[in-house]
Amino acid sequence: MAFRTPEDEDTDESIVTLRGPVLTAAEEQKKWLQEALIAVDRKGGIMRNSIEAKENIIVVIRAAAQMLDELRTNLLEPQNYYELYMRVFSMMETFMEYLEDEYRAKRHTLEEMYERVQFCGYIVPRLYLLIAAGAVYIKDGDHPALDIARDLVEMCKGVQHPTRGLFLRHFLLTMMKGKLPGDPNRLASDVRNGATEDGGTVTDTANLLVQNFKEMNWLWIRMEAGSYANRNGGSTNSVTAGSPTTAVLPAPSPPPTVSIAASSWSPDTGTHPGAPLGLPQRSLRAARRTQQERRAMCVLVGINVVRVAQLDGISRDVYANTILPHLLSIMVRYCEPLAQQYLFEVLIQVFPDEFHLFTIDKLFGAITRTVSGVEVTELLRSLMERLCKYAMAVQDGVADVSSPEEEAKLRDLFPMLLTQLSGMPISYKTHMLTNTVIKRTSSVPPPTPMMLGAYVTTMRHLVDVAMALYGRSTKRRFMSLSNIIDVAAAKFSASTADPSEAMNGAEAATAAAVSTAASISPAAALAAGQFLVHVITGCCATVQEVMAMEGIATLTSCLPFLQRREVAIAVCEVALRGSTAAPVLPSVSKAASSGAGSGGLKSAAVVTAPPPLSRPITTLEDVARLFELLDPFLVEQPDAPSDLGLIYRYNPIVEFVEEQNLVCRILHLLSNDDPAVYTKMLTGARKALLQGGARRIPLTYPTLMTLHRRAALRLYAQYQRAASSNSKSDEGERDGDDAATAAASQAMKAVRKCFSHMHSGDSKGILEVFAVEAPVEALKEYLRCSNTADVCEQPETSYELYVAALTLYEGHVEDTREQIDSLVACVNSIYQMRHMAEENYEVLAARICQYASKMLKKRDQSYLIAICAALFAKKQLSRESQERVQECLRRSLKLAGQVLALAQLELYVQLLNIFLRFFTPKSGYLVSVELVNELIEKISETSEVQRSEVSGDGNRSAVDNEERDKAANTFANIRLFYRNITKYIRSRQSVEERWNEIDV
Repeated sequence: MAFRTPEDEDTDESIVTLRGPVLTAAEEQKKWLQEALIAVDRKGGIMRNSIEAKENIIVVIRAAAQMLDELRTNLLEPQNYYELYMRVFSMMETFMEYLEDEYRAKRHTLEEMYERVQFCGYIVPRLYLLIAAGAVYIKDGDHPALDIARDLVEMCKGVQHPTRGLFLRHFLLTMMKGKLPGDPNRLASDVRNGATEDGGTVTDTANLLVQNFKEMNWLWIRMEAGSYANRNGGSTNSVTAGSPTTAVLPAPSPPPTVSIAASSWSPDTGTHPGAPLGLPQRSLRAARRTQQERRAMCVLVGINVVRVAQLDGISRDVYANTILPHLLSIMVRYCEPLAQQYLFEVLIQVFPDEFHLFTIDKLFGAITRTVSGVEVTELLRSLMERLCKYAMAVQDGVADVSSPEEEAKLRDLFPMLLTQLSGMPISYKTHMLTNTVIKRTSSVPPPTPMMLGAYVTTMRHLVDVAMALYGRSTKRRFMSLSNIIDVAAAKFSASTADPSEAMNGAEAATAAAVSTAASISPAAALAAGQFLVHVITGCCATVQEVMAMEGIATLTSCLPFLQRREVAIAVCEVALRGSTAAPVLPSVSKAASSGAGSGGLKSAAVVTAPPPLSRPITTLEDVARLFELLDPFLVEQPDAPSDLGLIYRYNPIVEFVEEQNLVCRILHLLSNDDPAVYTKMLTGARKALLQGGARRIPLTYPTLMTLHRRAALRLYAQYQRAASSNSKSDEGERDGDDAATAAASQAMKAVRKCFSHMHSGDSKGILEVFAVEAPVEALKEYLRCSNTADVCEQPETSYELYVAALTLYEGHVEDTREQIDSLVACVNSIYQMRHMAEENYEVLAARICQYASKMLKKRDQSYLIAICAALFAKKQLSRESQERVQECLRRSLKLAGQVLALAQLELYVQLLNIFLRFFTPKSGYLVSVELVNELIEKISETSEVQRSEVSGDGNRSAVDNEERDKAANTFANIRLFYRNITKYIRSRQSVEERWNEIDV
């Protein structure tokens, strides 16, 4: 393919031509790697041949150096460079064996070989050869290992290219393994009493490894700049003519057997929060690629910390006073988030639990000084879980403590963790600005404020620790959870404070109440809501424990509506699920298994038995806090989103009703043996529910009225016990009589007060408020309350409530079906009255009959007047009133004769069913047999007429046939109803003589 510019069309200048396909980046990497591997194999073969031919040592060293030249490449990505490194590493094992054989055969001294390898021209091959010779030198055991290792560490500073330098230093670590003081399985120079035969100590080895770690960490961080790479073919180092150009980027795992836990960082599609240096000049794709390459190189750096942790003979004091401060200083002064995240994770994982226990303050202090972009929450969770597992292992006898001091620290582990977390600086901003400049500071940086949401998430992990440690002790569990929530609530409360304004206490409280939710970032609010739900549902055994934690209400009040609603749901769940001897303990997330043991924290106890009935709420303080937490269910919230789809998942109407059902179920948990206290609880509930408005009152007030009726019946039962005690007392026990009389009077006064709350007469009573929102339902509630008042021997109150019900009927019941249902309910209610005066009873009965006679349809009039006959069938009424039963039934039969067609037959059958209710010995046979037989005769006549109409002649249209089929089905149902009635009559005729007078 040729490319020609317009200016070149008429000239004789040469044209640049590209022949063959253009390779992709992956294909180029594969090609370069294969070329490098072929070169290594070829040059390594020359080296082997030279060794086998017993060539001069200079020839062998030159062949090894030419093979090592391939590691100077500047083109391969980390995984490919690692593969090349491994091939070279296997060749270098042969070279080291050659050096050992030469020394044993005494053909060359170690000093001579160590000097000969230094004549190599390029620094990368020369240092690899020096390290190999130094390893043989140290292995001899007659020379100072630490001095040689220090020289090699210093000489490695000559390679400042990040990839080449990291692999070079990793090669040094691999070669020095098992050869330095304190290394496990060290042969000739094992540590004796803290010192070695060559004068070094394990502390010197640790310091040397820390120094190498410092250099490798800076090389690793410098990869972020990306200025060292030239993937288009150039190189920062000169390369021999016959070797491929390669050099850049990291390799995943080290070749030896040492391994460490993988970093929690997983490759993602975006760049790390700590943006790379020079990001405006580099593409996003390049930045993402660099991040992935650096993650692949992390193990090379972390292996230094692993080697330090594996040293034998390091005491707790040496670690706390020497090693840890050096490591933490390196980690916090090299301000790059990926490095800090991974290295802190390695530090937490590899060192013993005992060391962490005695250095909690140093670890927390260093973690808080990491740059923004580091997942501080994950680091603290890993540390806390590891210490918690250690404490639980000691409690269970699996692990032993080394001193009383350690035992005391384990006993106070939770207070120490809480103290450290409570003193952490907090940022209340919506998001944390990330510094895009990667730097190395000369001093320890100041603490970085932790985002409020991340802080609350950390406190949630502390809750899991508390549950694991104190799950078996109810008191200690409650105290630890209360302390955690109080600290979290204090942090959230501080976010609403405005230090720029000086206000008095009342003004400050008002301002905080107005701006609380608005000042919390969405992430912090979400984390706090999840934190509270976790504590309430996962850690609290009963709702009483939830109410006892004052911090829950304080923290909840700082949250926006959606989170307050979630907390309210959690409180209802705990209150309604029942109580147990211990809570259902939480299980730590799967990501929490970064400690020494396997898996996350385990609960101290697990509840498997089904919970018993819900525990009642018995104190006024608990009720007050309960309604405070349930406020999102009770009142329209000003900060609630207007889009109901943000609040409810599926059907807003159905889910809203379910919310109110939860409130009603909670109301049934209110209880107290003292009726006066119980009445106060209901008064508080009434005030809370009154603020619910037109949407909530129709759903919640029926339950509230039921509870008031129940309270009135309890008070009346108390009155009856007091009156019974008074009647049974002897005449000489005047003091007892007075006390019983006073108790009875007090109970009856409380009964009256209870009914005054339901119907006060000033439009503020429960029934009156309910009637404004739902008049039809309120009518039936009035009737129920009237019956309850009658049971409680309050005839005047009963009459007043009944009159109010009829007033509602007159003013608000307009639908015919509702009118029928309401009048039937009125008849059923008044029929149950026992203490109402006959005059008042007759007045109410007359009004009901009037309403029945004023129905629009004759059919409804006939049916309801027959129903009203029951009003005059009570034995307590006079004989004159009872005679009105026959009058009502006769009038209903007369009205039924004016109904047309099929409806008349159905009405006749219904009337027969009603008539037979009064033809019993218990009712006194208030209906005459003549009237019953007359009705049966009308049914027979009407039935014959209807049968002929529904049978038809068959010459009708399709519409007529459909109507006829419908009428036939209705007729069949009516006849079935009638046959059932006649069967009942025949069954009665067999046992009662008077029923034989009925002709069926």
